[in-house]
Order: sequence, then C-alpha cells, then structure tokens
Amino acid sequence: SEDPNGSLIVASNTSGLYISKGTIFNNYDETNGITDQKVLSVQQLNDSVLFFLTPDQLYAINIFNEKIYKPVDLSNIKEPQFIDFIISQHKKLFLYTKTNLLYIADLNDPKKVKTVKGIEGTNLNKLYIDRNNRLCLALSKGSYFLNEAETEILKEDLFELRSHVFDIYEDRSGSKYYLT
Repeated sequence: SEDPNGSLIVASNTSGLYISKGTIFNNYDETNGITDQKVLSVQQLNDSVLFFLTPDQLYAINIFNEKIYKPVDLSNIKEPQFIDFIISQHKKLFLYTKTNLLYIADLNDPKKVKTVKGIEGTNLNKLYIDRNNRLCLALSKGSYFLNEAETEILKEDLFELRSHVFDIYEDRSGSKYYLT
C-alpha cells in the first residue's frame, strides 16, 4: 500500500508489519506489543492511522507517532481465528473468522460489537464493500452479501454464479466482476 504522495510503503508477511516513511523499513513485531504472528491484512483508514489484522487481534498504528493500539474491544470473542477485515467509508468495521462469524463494530463506538452468523460449510476468500456501501463476501460456495439490517448474510441472486468466488471487483459504472 502506498500513500498518494508516494512516501508511505506498507508490507506484511509472516514475521510482522513493515512500514517505510522514506528509505528505511521499520518492523513492527512483538517488541512493539504485537504478538509474534503473521499479519493477514492491512488497510489505511486515513493519513495517520493504519489498521492491520493478525489471526487473533485487530491493531491500529498511528503512522506519525508509531503508537500501536487495539481500536475495538474484542475481549469477548473466544478463539477468534480472524481471516479478513474491511472498514467502510462510514467507519464501520467488519471482521470475519474461520468459524464463519462476522463481527461488526462502529469505530465511533468501538465497545459495541455485533455478531452475524456466516454461511456454514464455506470458506471466506475476500470481503468487499461495493459502491452502495453494502458488504459483499467472496466465499467458496458463491457470492454473498450482508442484508441492510445487518442481521443476515444472503446469497447473491446470480444464477450463473454457483462456483467458488475468490474475489469481487467493481468498475466505475457499478458493474461487478467475480473472480471464480
């Protein structure tokens, strides 16, 4: 990931998170309060905050002062085994687990975390937020979405799309494309 000015480079792998604000990469690992786990996913929220996910915790880092913190209270989640996360433009956080549970939190009120059951017998490949601000899920048994009330995950009505969906893309006109 790189910022528009070209001065921030972020990389992640099995040994942590790496951030470069110039010519040197800093490694953020257990010495910075992060468990020694791989970083699964990274998303920049704004010019100063970067979120990153490990299998058992979501972290945020202030890019300027390098303070690492836990932005959402996930203490009630037993054995989370996170797979992916995404943040909407309205600062709504979506976290998905290997046990097919979707956790939803508003970053403006991070103590309230809501749970929605996922689709049993499937595996998540990718979370995506479409241009209508709807959460879409690329699963091993097709494409699904979170209903507007955020209470249920439903299958997209795509008769020709019954196979494994690896990713979802959307063009400028709003047409969706599915990597199967």
